[in-house]
Amino acid sequence: MASIRILFWQNFIMIELCLGILPYNAMRNLALNFALNCVDKILR
Repeated sequence: MASIRILFWQNFIMIELCLGILPYNAMRNLALNFALNCVDKILR
C-alpha cells in the first residue's frame, strides 16, 4: 500500500505540473476528480 501511495503522489505531482500548462480550471478539476476516484478504488 505504501509503495502505491508513493507512486501515486509522484504521478500526481507530474500531472499537476502538466495541467499547469493546460487551460487551468476545467481540465484540472476533471483530472483531480478522476485521480481521486482511482485512488479511492485502489485504497478500498
